[in-house]
Amino acid sequence: MYEHVGVANYPEYFGAVRRALRPGGRFLNQGITTVRTAGEHIGGEFIYRFVFPGAELTDLGTVISRIEDAGLLVADVRDLRRDYALTLRAWERRYRDHRAEAAREVPERVLRTFDLYLPGCAVAFEAGEIACYQVLTSRAEDARTDPLPLAGAAPLP
Repeated sequence: MYEHVGVANYPEYFGAVRRALRPGGRFLNQGITTVRTAGEHIGGEFIYRFVFPGAELTDLGTVISRIEDAGLLVADVRDLRRDYALTLRAWERRYRDHRAEAAREVPERVLRTFDLYLPGCAVAFEAGEIACYQVLTSRAEDARTDPLPLAGAAPLP
């Protein structure tokens, strides 16, 4: 949900996360990010005006820096970009299958918004212009007693 917090609010947001974690606790946050080379305002004003007003995308490096600034450690980062593209394609298929039902519930302008948004957003994920990451964090002071298992081979004797 990084995209809904706003970069300027990251210090307050991640500070609140840090204060809410109990010793040994973990926080998993999933959010959409941009890629530095893609430029600003991926999706143009369409997405920011009609789909996610107030949203703001930034790159993963900025997210991780603000997490660490708040006194949290990053334990794991999972890239879900390709998975999210498939999810959007599934949502698009289901939406199209049930568009007539939706037309009885919402105005045509809402339908046209989703006619554009779902396939367009899927293309952006498929092209690597935007990504979706899960970042697992813990409190920095818990580093010495971190109960997470090792990621690979057993430690050397």
